[in-house]
Amino acid sequence: MTSIRPSHTPPTPHLPSLLPHLPPKPLLIAQDLRLLSIMLRAHISLQDALLTLSHTSQNTALSSAYKQILAQLQAGASLPKAIEPYAHIFSPMGIALLHSGSQSSELDSIVEILARYFQTIAKNRANFLKALFYPIFVLLGIAVAFIIIALFVIPEFSALFASFDAVLPLSTRTLIAVSSLVQEFWWGIGLAGLALLYVGVVSVRKKNALYTASLGLLLRAPLLGRLLLYRELWGYFLGFFYLYQAHIDFDTSLPIALQSVQNPTLQRALSISCERVARGDALDRAFASCAYIDTTLQSFLATAQKSGELECILELCAQYCHDMYEQQIARILALIEPFSTIIIALFVSWLAFGIFLPIWELGGISL
Repeated sequence: MTSIRPSHTPPTPHLPSLLPHLPPKPLLIAQDLRLLSIMLRAHISLQDALLTLSHTSQNTALSSAYKQILAQLQAGASLPKAIEPYAHIFSPMGIALLHSGSQSSELDSIVEILARYFQTIAKNRANFLKALFYPIFVLLGIAVAFIIIALFVIPEFSALFASFDAVLPLSTRTLIAVSSLVQEFWWGIGLAGLALLYVGVVSVRKKNALYTASLGLLLRAPLLGRLLLYRELWGYFLGFFYLYQAHIDFDTSLPIALQSVQNPTLQRALSISCERVARGDALDRAFASCAYIDTTLQSFLATAQKSGELECILELCAQYCHDMYEQQIARILALIEPFSTIIIALFVSWLAFGIFLPIWELGGISL
C-alpha cells in the first residue's frame, strides 16, 4: 500500500485549477456520508472514520478533503472549523448541520440526514438532466444534419435548378438562400457560436448581470420556468426542514437554507421574506409577499403559524415542491416526443418540398 500511495498524490494539487467550478457529484458525497454515519454509529472514532474515507472515497477531491479535515482535527481544531473551508463541497447547509451535530451526541444521525439530502439532490439532478437530454440531442442532430445537407447536397441541386432558368417555389428559394448563407459565412457562424459559448461560460463563472438576467427570464418561461422554480424551492424548504430538525436557531437556519437556492432572482425575492421574518413578521405574512410562493405554500405556512407544527409543515412544503417538480418533469417529457416529432417533420418537409417540388414541376414542363 505504501508503494502505491505516492503515485496518486501528485495529481491532487492540480485538480482545483483544472476543475474549479465542478464539485464532486452529490451521489458520491451521499455514499461517503452514509459510510461515515455507519462508522460513527459503530463507535468508530471520527478521526479513524475520516482516515478510512480518505482511502476508500471514489473521488480524489473528496479524498483530499478528508485528509485535510483529518489533519486539522489532529492539530486540535474543532470539526466545524476543520470542515468550514469545504463549504463548496458539503454546502453551507451541510456545514451548519455538522456544526450542530458536533455540539451534540447525535453526529451520526446528523450525518445520515445530510447523506439523505445529497442522495435526494443526486436523484433530483438526474431527473432534471433526463428531462433536458432528449430535446437538446434532437436539436443538435437536426442542426448537424442541416449543415451537412447545406454544404454538400443543396449546392448540387441549386446548380441543377439554375440550369433550367425556371421560377423556383418559395420553399426552394429559402432553402437555397439558407444554404448559401451557411456556405459563405460558415466561419462567421462558427465564430459567433464560440463567442456565445465563451460569454455564457464567463457569465456562469463570474455570475454577472447577464447571468442573473438570463436566470430571471428562465423563471418566466412557460414550462421550464415552473420546473426550475419548484426545483429551487424544494431545495430551500428541504434545507430549512433539516436545519430546523437539527434544532439550529431559527434566525440562523433561514439565511443558511437560502444559500441552497442557485437562482439569483429567486434568492433575492426569498431574502426579502427572510429579512421580514428577522424583523419580527410572522412566517406566513413574510413569505406571502414573495411572488414565487404559491397559494398552497402560503396556506401551509399559515397552518404552521397557527398550529405550531413547523417541522411537519416544512417537510410538507418540501414534499409539495418536490411533487410539483416531478409533475413538471413528467409534463415536459410527455410533450417532448410530439414536439420533437413535429420539428423533425417540419424540417424533413421543408427539405422534401424544397428539393423535389421543383423537380416535379420541371418534369411536368418537360412533358
